[in-house]
Amino acid sequence: MPLRTRFLLLLLFIFLSISAIVWFVVRPSYEQALLNERTTIITENQRERLDRLTSETNSWIEMMFQYEQVLTRTGSINQTELLFRGYSALFPALELLRLTEADTGEYIEFRSQASSTGLSFNQVAPFIEPMGAGGEEPQYAVQWLSELGIIVLSRYLDLGGELFLMTGFFDASLFDNTLFKFNLGFPATAVIWLKDNSLVALNGLEALQPQRSRLTIVEQQNYQGDIRMMIATPVPLYEAQHALYFAYDDLKSDVEKLFLQNLGLLLAAFFGIWIASFVLLEQLTKPLRTFITDLQPFSSFNFQKPLTPISLPELREVSETMESIRQRLHRYQEINVEKIISSQQRIMTMTEHSSDLIAFFDGNNKFVSFNARFKQLFEELETELPDEIPSLFKLANVRVLKEGLARQEADPPIEIQKRQLEIAFIMGEEKEYYFTAQVLRLYNEKGDALGGQFMLYDLTSERELDRKRNEMINIIVHELKNPITGIQGLITILRNEELGEDDRKEFYKIIDDSATDLFGIVQRFLQVAKLESGGIQGEAEPVDMVALVVKITRDLEPTLRDKQVKFKTIIPEHIDPIHAVPDLMTDVVRNLLSNAVKYGPENRTIDVGLSAETSLEETRHLVFSVTDYGFGIKDEYKDQIFKKFFRIKEYKSVQGTGLGLPYVKEIIEKHNGSIEVDSNEAIGSRFTVRLPYKIQNLSE
Repeated sequence: MPLRTRFLLLLLFIFLSISAIVWFVVRPSYEQALLNERTTIITENQRERLDRLTSETNSWIEMMFQYEQVLTRTGSINQTELLFRGYSALFPALELLRLTEADTGEYIEFRSQASSTGLSFNQVAPFIEPMGAGGEEPQYAVQWLSELGIIVLSRYLDLGGELFLMTGFFDASLFDNTLFKFNLGFPATAVIWLKDNSLVALNGLEALQPQRSRLTIVEQQNYQGDIRMMIATPVPLYEAQHALYFAYDDLKSDVEKLFLQNLGLLLAAFFGIWIASFVLLEQLTKPLRTFITDLQPFSSFNFQKPLTPISLPELREVSETMESIRQRLHRYQEINVEKIISSQQRIMTMTEHSSDLIAFFDGNNKFVSFNARFKQLFEELETELPDEIPSLFKLANVRVLKEGLARQEADPPIEIQKRQLEIAFIMGEEKEYYFTAQVLRLYNEKGDALGGQFMLYDLTSERELDRKRNEMINIIVHELKNPITGIQGLITILRNEELGEDDRKEFYKIIDDSATDLFGIVQRFLQVAKLESGGIQGEAEPVDMVALVVKITRDLEPTLRDKQVKFKTIIPEHIDPIHAVPDLMTDVVRNLLSNAVKYGPENRTIDVGLSAETSLEETRHLVFSVTDYGFGIKDEYKDQIFKKFFRIKEYKSVQGTGLGLPYVKEIIEKHNGSIEVDSNEAIGSRFTVRLPYKIQNLSE
């Protein structure tokens, strides 16, 4: 490790160690001491304010007692009203004074000029202490009515043998600054918890109520995940508690700021020392820069200049090793190493762009590179590239179909092991890729694995062709089996049974019908063969499509009766004949109408339409449409139904070969026409054929 780096790491270690000691050891102790000091200061401030509240309230009580004495001595209402005016001037908080006779409820009431007009005696029910035992009079009852913002003083007194209730109303807002506004240098909320557990505060606060105590309480509260400090001091005169709430983090934030500032200074010192070390070590790094300069020609394959010897111990071994490498490269260059490198690059380029899937792995079976086609396959599979060969075969969407034996081949001093497998990559429910995998491993003369090549040859198209061929054979066997079986059975009966002439005729007719069906099946497969070879030809001539549609709908009437289905033809009175091959047009109409009958429930009506239209290009077309109101076709199948042998899996119970629609499409395209399908699973499907009125012969 270079000296500069080691020195930098040492400084970093010292800085982190000192920072950790200061932050985790010194800071908590100092923080706790500062917390105790600040709590004491806040508590003294709180008590001083509460003493002011108590003193002011006692002065009101003293005023009330003086008022009673004057009232008792003079007994004059005018005198007492004048006295109220004087007291309201001395005590701005006094808003209302009422003297009520206990028995009759009659009262006299005085209001100050600053009294709220909305304040009514009926809004409150002052709590009054009962007369004490032994006849002594009780002290004034003190109440803080938070919802009205007033303080009520009240007590009973005896005037000339009659009992009166003396009640004074005082504005509590005069204590807002004293009780609720604290300047602590950080956010704090002050409240008063009254005797009835109600809350007095300038702003709303959700907090935990402190326990009742005659002493000041200082505690931490965890309210909804927030750590708060609470300092609660009793207010005996009001039988209440004054509580201060503030965030614990705010109290200790100054401590953290102080320590962060110190750490900042320490960090600045660290960088200062590092810069100084950079200057001091500059002379020591000169050999390193020289070494790097000597290596730069390597990038342009220039290995002629010897490396400058380095005396620094940390780089001496590296310098000697690189000089040895330079000498070897220079020797290889002299024996035309450029040709070797160029040839290797060509091989890698061809590998990268090969259509086969190629990957290389090391002696531990771990993949080191993949060509573009290999990466593309795994992108389509939406799977990450495997790390090693065994993990590839363990993927959920990979299935090993065949596994061959490994073969050893010698090409001294290299041993070659070849192994072939057949695997499938599964994509979704209906798509699979098939490959022949070849694993080629190389070993040296000691038997150590050197790595190798993993190749995949795509067999998907071959497997798909095999599948279609097998499927076609199964369809042919299935289609031919029923009529052949029927013919064989009837021939056996005709040979072995003595039958009447009528029965024989009936059996001959059935055999003839079965042979006709058999011939139709053979014709269909011959048509498919023509379709595949492009051999559909014929001479176009005028074809009356109206007559053709009517004829085929009548031919299908027995099938319609079996399924209780009807055709509804929507055809104008006159449509011009179209130039087409008659037999092929017959196949188109018969296929589409037969499908409409087969692929749908019973008891429905199939719309069959013929019309002529003119396109925007002034080209006249004949339009033939069939609306089946049947099972419907999903959007994902609309293009696939025109592919050979494709059958919708939900409707495979309906007899068919999957050849009808591809054959129809081929015929229509040979006539320069088009076919399209509109479908809704809840309504059914409409197949629409458009054929131009002028076409060339199909043989041209």
